[in-house]
Amino acid sequence: LAQGSVILPGNWGRLIRAYGWQHALALREMALEDTRRSRFPHRPSRLDSAFVFLSIAEAQDFRSQNGGFLKHILYRVTLCEPDAACHIADTRLCGPHGLTRPDWADAYWMDLESQASAIPEIDWIAFTNGTPQREMLTLSKLLVEERLD
Repeated sequence: LAQGSVILPGNWGRLIRAYGWQHALALREMALEDTRRSRFPHRPSRLDSAFVFLSIAEAQDFRSQNGGFLKHILYRVTLCEPDAACHIADTRLCGPHGLTRPDWADAYWMDLESQASAIPEIDWIAFTNGTPQREMLTLSKLLVEERLD
């Protein structure tokens, strides 16, 4: 993408909806969406949002740990609509962790400061290596400022 390009929110949701249950992560996304709708309706849907990391280091860490993203290009972006609904979570919580339980998705939708205590059986420092991997969901369009690599 060139400097000045605009990224629209909702591309992830477009892919999930297009592939339906054939998408490898459809079940996870529907569990997250069900939890959001029932207990965290004030949070923006992952299906309608753009995803932004809050630091270059967190973006690079995510990319290095997730094989499907190894070749993805990183961009520095700004929000076109800074007041648009958003939610910040540790991206590692978008899947189940800890004991098998039906409320696993709650931790993802909680305030960032509450997420660690939501899964008491996990050693949070070991789980995160002491570093956050914050992702922000936003309903804002994103303005590309520069290509990072």
